[in-house]
Amino acid sequence: MTVDEWFQVAASGRRPQLRLFCLPPMGGCAAHFRGWSHHRSPFVEQWAVEPPGRGSRLHVPSRRRMNDLVRELADAMERHLDQPYSMFGHSLGGLIAFETVRALRRRGAPQPEHLFVAAMHAPDRGPYRRGIHDLPRNLLVKELSEVWGHRNAALGDDDVLDLVLPYLRADCELYEHYSYTAEAPLDCPITAFHGRHDSLIRESDVAAWAVQTVQAFHLEVFEGDHFFPDQADFVRPFLSEITASLGAARVMKQARGR
Repeated sequence: MTVDEWFQVAASGRRPQLRLFCLPPMGGCAAHFRGWSHHRSPFVEQWAVEPPGRGSRLHVPSRRRMNDLVRELADAMERHLDQPYSMFGHSLGGLIAFETVRALRRRGAPQPEHLFVAAMHAPDRGPYRRGIHDLPRNLLVKELSEVWGHRNAALGDDDVLDLVLPYLRADCELYEHYSYTAEAPLDCPITAFHGRHDSLIRESDVAAWAVQTVQAFHLEVFEGDHFFPDQADFVRPFLSEITASLGAARVMKQARGR
């Protein structure tokens, strides 16, 4: 189900108690999370974010600066914060989720019950690679292939590549121009997930997310690489960790409110 142009919602089948906004990794779209609906808790309603320039929004120009994307996403989310929510971001999506939460806080909007990030260094660390967004097509494809080409057949298909390369290039530019600005830590728990065999992100840089919250921080390490949230063997335990964390966060919040 599409809500606005920004969100693809997987209905829970029951009265949801919490919305989980999910941001895909670099080059990803809302369909990235389609397989999750079979494993998540029935009380969680999944809201997959559809970034500009891909998926059902190919007609919209991709955003190339974090501030522009975050401002527009915060605008869209503000219309749907009438019940408790949390945010999840995979890789680049983790940075976008973090900055969106901070943007909402500056507006005085409701804050999430939990922030989840996977396969991404803390915002004050990085970038994890040199700039590649302005490379010629053949060199950009080579660089992207070295990172995750074996997981994406599009990089080997010229026709499909014509379609996806513009927003892959835009995402690279957005990441490479990201600049962290220090603000007060968030007042929500943060759980950071790391793949033990991630060749891009170091565990110590994932653990550094701890300073971004005054609430609980948890680091969970999986036996996988940078793309472990996409692998079938990890989806169920990964989502179980998210569900357990959401439950714990709700209990702690209720206890603080007494």
